[in-house]
Amino acid sequence: MGQDADDGQLDNDDFSYQACYVFKPTSTLELDIDDRPKKRRKTATVEDSSPAPRSWPRLCAGAELEEYARSREEAFREAWRVAESRIENGAGSIDEAAVEKIVQCVHEGNNPAERVRTAVVVSGSDTSALGQCIRRLRQSDDADLVVELQASHAPTLQTALRTLIRNAIETHSNIGEYNAFVATQKRQIPMIFDLELLQRYTAKKGLHKVVVAMPDAETFDLNVFSELITNLASWKDRIHFVLLLGLATTVHLFESRLAKSTARLLDAEVFSLKSEGDSFYDIFSAVQQPASSSIDPRIQGTAPQLYVGPSVVSALNDLSQDQSLTMHTFTAAVKYAHMTHFFANPLSVLLRPTAIDVSAPNLTLCEAIRNTASFQVHCSSILDGRLPNTNPSIVRKLLDDDRELLQYSIEQLHETSRHYQQKVAALHTLATVASHLSTGSSATSPFTHYHQLTQALHRGQVVGSDSYQLILDALPPLPGPSLTALLTKLSPNLTSSEPINTPFNLLGHIDHLINTILAPPSSSPPPYLNEALLITSRGPLVSAFNPRPRFALERALSSPSDYLGCDCCTDTTTNNKGAAAANAEKEPATVLYGLLAEAGREVNVFDLWSTFRDRMTLGSETDDPTGSGRGQGQGAKGQKGKVSTGKTTTTKKGKAAGEADSGKGKGKDKSNTTAAAAKSNSRTRAPNPNGHDATEDSNNDNDSAPDADPERQALTLFYRALAELRHLGLVKSTSDRRLNKGVEVVSRTTWHGL
Repeated sequence: MGQDADDGQLDNDDFSYQACYVFKPTSTLELDIDDRPKKRRKTATVEDSSPAPRSWPRLCAGAELEEYARSREEAFREAWRVAESRIENGAGSIDEAAVEKIVQCVHEGNNPAERVRTAVVVSGSDTSALGQCIRRLRQSDDADLVVELQASHAPTLQTALRTLIRNAIETHSNIGEYNAFVATQKRQIPMIFDLELLQRYTAKKGLHKVVVAMPDAETFDLNVFSELITNLASWKDRIHFVLLLGLATTVHLFESRLAKSTARLLDAEVFSLKSEGDSFYDIFSAVQQPASSSIDPRIQGTAPQLYVGPSVVSALNDLSQDQSLTMHTFTAAVKYAHMTHFFANPLSVLLRPTAIDVSAPNLTLCEAIRNTASFQVHCSSILDGRLPNTNPSIVRKLLDDDRELLQYSIEQLHETSRHYQQKVAALHTLATVASHLSTGSSATSPFTHYHQLTQALHRGQVVGSDSYQLILDALPPLPGPSLTALLTKLSPNLTSSEPINTPFNLLGHIDHLINTILAPPSSSPPPYLNEALLITSRGPLVSAFNPRPRFALERALSSPSDYLGCDCCTDTTTNNKGAAAANAEKEPATVLYGLLAEAGREVNVFDLWSTFRDRMTLGSETDDPTGSGRGQGQGAKGQKGKVSTGKTTTTKKGKAAGEADSGKGKGKDKSNTTAAAAKSNSRTRAPNPNGHDATEDSNNDNDSAPDADPERQALTLFYRALAELRHLGLVKSTSDRRLNKGVEVVSRTTWHGL
């Protein structure tokens, strides 16, 4: 990072450090550092001025305007606020009759038995269904206090009771009311987890009932859950508790895990509350389509809308196939996809036209627009006459005049948004029809059909897709009642000039959509500035919601240049300086990991240390593994660059005397080799993989004083690297009885890529 990095300053022209986080302590932190004891000491504290809110980083190597960076963040928050409202209103519609039964069950009076009234709601992975019930309960009766308790907030009984009391008071009023009420009752009720606090609050506010909702009841610790139910049941004569439990599996499985004494305290009634249709596709379609979506050419709204590209649709479809996926997680994935687009795309500021001052254009934004592939294709299409009602002279203005470019781009983005709106509505129509027609064992979710149609449209083969073939085969013989139900689903997207009341009319309307709106992309140029409206970045989505720590760890050890911006880890440095010099500048753990990758299952630590030392000392040491220049002719000489796999190795030049004569017996060969190895090991012991000192005896280092320092440094690096690999679980210490005692061996536990 240059000389400036050594002085604590970063070069503004060097952006290589942006690949990692650079810690820069602020000056305000120095005011908080005080080693003096603070007990009974009252010192004047310096009032720190609150830091200004930080916006997203500026793109285009820092050349983007600060106003545009803030506008991108604000545009994302506005876009997601609208999308979130659509998800709450349109996605995951549930059975209203079942909701009314749950509300009625909660509002019923006390039962004579000493049991807690409980409504058990089986909603599967759709946790939003129970959330809608909770919102309905809060809106239905002001005399009821509805409290939501999560398993993560109840690790122990005391914590669960404290969280229950706090959430109850905060839900009814605010945090200030809770603090004031606890302060007034502290003398009489010192324990903030005492339910008498909640009893006094309900009596003071005139609340008749406390509804405790647990959306994830199965994730609670069984002991904590049982103790909590027992406590609530013991207070039933003073506080009217009603439980609302959400289950993702079955009632029998949940009941089998409970103690019988706990189950007898519950007066339970079971309800099935699942969303109608595909909940994940409902979320996706609610975000993709505007509130009044139609294939009408007139565009709705004043600002362009963001759409999901084929690669992200594929990633979201694969994510929806996960059985453990919840609607909350899927919604977070869709939100993350939108955020990455606004965060990393400088053109996304065009989705907020009010933030762009056309009279004072920014050169960086204009250059980003001109460098897009869609802009170049658009200009070529104008010059070739493929775009009607367009004057070719506009191309020169777009290239020379920044004001004209920004004004033209903002106007054309609405046309691009209308183009994608029509395609999304047409794809939704085909996916809904194909999903309605696929029944029985071949039933397929609309999300899967939408994914298949999107990929087929990207290839320009919608007619040859499986979804379209299903529509051709199953739509004509569709009976009347089923057709009526299908047309009800399609009513928001059907804008045909002719009435659609027969399967053949609907089939003709689908063919019209395919021939006009879903035409092959090769027949028309790509829409202008589709890079600003289409989410195509699939990488961040996959890496965030499908983490691969093993892959990232192996990649960091084998290719550190992918994560570090230093010059020592690149291949160019290796070619310029040589392999030995480059290895000396690398992290020791990466060098040792590379040596282990070349070995087998078991590795002799002494041979591993010898090779590591030769790699790290720039080749200045001798070939003697001891590094001291002694032992010429001993059996341990000449092992440079050689890693053995669980067996002591012999060398080419320093073979034992018994090996020189091939006519002698094998027993003598073996004894001579062992004696030579023992003699060498008496001078240099192998490094212990457990981290104990295994260096040469200090009494014998007098004749090798010049080389002791670099060797000890290399040995320290070897210890640290081996300890790091052991901590990561890549190697473990072992003992091989086939070898002589005192020979240290480590075993590999993982293999790269497996």
